[in-house]
Amino acid sequence: MLNGVAMPGNSRIPSGAIHTHTSIPQESAGLESSAESTRKLDDVDRKLADSSNPEWERHITLQGIPVVPVPILPDLSLVRMPEEENVKPRKRKASAIQILTRYWDNRAPMHHFGQEADWLYKRLSSGQHKTRLVMPEGIRPKGKRRSLTSTPTWEGIVETWLGMEASDRASTLEKTMKHVTLPENDTRLGLRGQSGVLAASDIDEFTVLGPYLGKYCHGQDLQVEQGIHGHNVGRYAVDCSMDTLRLDLCGYGYGNVTVCINANTTYRPGEPVFQDNAFFTMVIYRGWPYIYVVSKQRINKGEEILVDYGRFYWLGY
Repeated sequence: MLNGVAMPGNSRIPSGAIHTHTSIPQESAGLESSAESTRKLDDVDRKLADSSNPEWERHITLQGIPVVPVPILPDLSLVRMPEEENVKPRKRKASAIQILTRYWDNRAPMHHFGQEADWLYKRLSSGQHKTRLVMPEGIRPKGKRRSLTSTPTWEGIVETWLGMEASDRASTLEKTMKHVTLPENDTRLGLRGQSGVLAASDIDEFTVLGPYLGKYCHGQDLQVEQGIHGHNVGRYAVDCSMDTLRLDLCGYGYGNVTVCINANTTYRPGEPVFQDNAFFTMVIYRGWPYIYVVSKQRINKGEEILVDYGRFYWLGY
């Protein structure tokens, strides 16, 4: 499934992979002189520098949704010198990356943290607690749905979800959204056999379907998640940055069925373009950012729920 979301922002902040110095284990380096060993290390560092990828940038979608693609760092254990060709290679350990076959759960908690949990709690709890709402441009609820633009309405929505037990969150989500496996004849070639989300009942326009949940990641947390789950982490990373605080919401392995919502198009030549019928919005309540999925128009039971990720999202893949 090709999926990913993030929140409005106007900046393009570089996010590059950390380069660490490479050394060759003594058993691989042989018994050459110190000068010869130093030369080999310099050669290895030079080759890695020549082949390293340029820094990733945040990509901002047409709806102002930046997504942070996370590159997979090179496996430095594969670096070998020509003189080592006749040396019997050591048996490599099995990959530690865990690919989840079921990477979501409707009972997922509203708050999940990484190693920076204590720091984030102190930082966000001590910030300004005025409720803020950030919606995509062009979204203008009218009539009885106009209240969806007011912060008191969203305070009530957030409090309702915070007060739910795990079983209540699951049953509420299941009333409106149903996970499916897309058929092998789907016109979107890259999505055949992948996950998707259908409306489990008729949904009126501007209906809050539920929160997009995940692990709040700060500092090295996102790279730690990448080391556990691989490249998929970047596809489900939501940018919840506020003011000077860099914060990402990682849904892969920690979210609910909303992480399975697909894009209406990949913006690639020849790919079909469907009407997007839902969008993401961010609510900052008591210092904490929350992401919610909202219907953009009426969605009939059995129709697929789709969100426009925007052109720039697909540049990372």
